[in-house]
Amino acid sequence: MLKSAVVGIGAMGENHARVYSTLRNTELVAVSDLNKEKKEITQKYRANFHSSYKQMLKKEELDLVSICVPTSLHAKVALPFLKKGINVL
Repeated sequence: MLKSAVVGIGAMGENHARVYSTLRNTELVAVSDLNKEKKEITQKYRANFHSSYKQMLKKEELDLVSICVPTSLHAKVALPFLKKGINVL
């Protein structure tokens, strides 16, 4: 079972979370967003919520992560995951 996560829970991030939650061999284990009001998504998909992607990276065992933040932040957010050997979309 692949453990997945999503960083950034806007329209695209919620779509990624929805898809991960429906895949047979993938479990959505965590989501991260600076907006703590997005925490409600954890009830919908039964995932852990983190207000910091760095906190999520430290606390979760992940196989893959979708980076769904503004394009200008992709590299900044993706690099720590890549350095830890986590696949990034």
